[in-house]
Amino acid sequence: MVTALLLCFIAKSTQAQTVFKDSKSEKEGLKNNKGKVILKPKYDIIYSFNDGYAVVELNEKKGLIDSTGKEIVKPKYDMIDPFFEDIAVVGINEKYGAINKKGKEVIPIKFEILDQMSEGLIVSKLDGRYGYIDKTGKTIINFNYYNANPFENNYAIVTKSVNNEKLYGIINKTGNELTPFKYSYIKGFYEGIFLISVINEDNNFRLYGIIDTFGKEIVKPIYSEIGDFMSEFIVVGSESKYGFVDRSGKLITPLKYDDVLGFQNGICPVKYDGQWTYIDKSGKEITSDKYVYAANFSCGLSLVAVGCEAQEVPYDIYDEIDDFDYYNEDKSIRERLLGCKWGFVDTTGKLICELKYDRASDFSENYALVKLSGKYGFIDQKGNEITPLKFDSAFSFKEGFAIVKLDTLWGFVNTKGELKIPCIYDDVTSFNEGRAGVKLNGKWGFIDYTGKVVIPIQFDAVYTFYNGACQVLKDDEFIYIDTDGNETFEY
Repeated sequence: MVTALLLCFIAKSTQAQTVFKDSKSEKEGLKNNKGKVILKPKYDIIYSFNDGYAVVELNEKKGLIDSTGKEIVKPKYDMIDPFFEDIAVVGINEKYGAINKKGKEVIPIKFEILDQMSEGLIVSKLDGRYGYIDKTGKTIINFNYYNANPFENNYAIVTKSVNNEKLYGIINKTGNELTPFKYSYIKGFYEGIFLISVINEDNNFRLYGIIDTFGKEIVKPIYSEIGDFMSEFIVVGSESKYGFVDRSGKLITPLKYDDVLGFQNGICPVKYDGQWTYIDKSGKEITSDKYVYAANFSCGLSLVAVGCEAQEVPYDIYDEIDDFDYYNEDKSIRERLLGCKWGFVDTTGKLICELKYDRASDFSENYALVKLSGKYGFIDQKGNEITPLKFDSAFSFKEGFAIVKLDTLWGFVNTKGELKIPCIYDDVTSFNEGRAGVKLNGKWGFIDYTGKVVIPIQFDAVYTFYNGACQVLKDDEFIYIDTDGNETFEY
């Protein structure tokens, strides 16, 4: 859509230069910021400038120009990537090499794959095998691998064919193999550890563990499930029961929980015998209270529920209360939720408000949306209601404002609970980059934080602002505008 829109325009901005098209030849040229022609129209396409260079296209071949319009590389390549570490990958007939900023080929065009450089080395493929070269094209690590990944923190994950089986290992920048090639999978690197897996020969299931950079198995691959290994405490599971290990591999809690979330502020919600409670880093329960639902902590508070059967509360509770009712087609689940009462627990396990709300959302910008007897309002982190529960619909805070509805019209409240922008609009969008869309009499415009209409109400449809621009529909044509309402090509 974006590309199609760009091609509809005669001129497009590219930093200090402007690409223009000759109406007769249909060729594109370049003007400077004063409107002077610095490159006469000669190319079919001039792409956007990146780091002072732009790819150009002529007769379906790619070349390169600099910001003065000087041709650095004649159009002869099938593709040219942006410069990275002073070289750009180029390709002809599905073979790849690289050029420098003078247009000289510094890596010969012979590779089947040439990845972006990472930590001084480039993953490349030659004659069906992977290895690593430097920016001059010199082979640093021989082409011995079935597959290879970029280096990260001086380590790379590679695969070999062992007895006709693709297995994983880890190498360093000198090419030394730090682990035996016996794992069916290795993932990532974080603070000196990697996630590994093996295939259980008895039932063909995958089992998970963790190794360090020396290849030592600090958590042996005995678990059927493993959680985020970038956390201080790592969830492990087997036969649908879960517990935690620390980063040294020590078991913190036995595998006894039906479900677990993640540790935040040293506290974790866990489910045992169909009820949720909270444990600390030692695995000790910090409260005797039990809930049928508990969420991860948000702004230091965890959403909880009582009063309905545990198996009937869906895990995915949407931030916006109405979203669940709107998207969930299972009416029986919606009906069962009517029996729940919702509140919030702090990191000591203490309830901050009475479990009385019919629905509630996670905290957003330090406030939570709640619903009681069909009306909506907001509470703060102490459980105080900052607005009366009087609104017919509402959405969570964003950029200091929350959308609210009275009868059929929409407005905004601020974080003091004040109806800062009256409910006078037929529809609204959330604030993004200081602008919120508002609809009146079938047309859309934009307001600022004061409620002032800063972009006239004239559009048939609007999206939200991103990086200073917003797509809008006017007179059956999509265009982009800036935060002042001016048409723009920068987005």
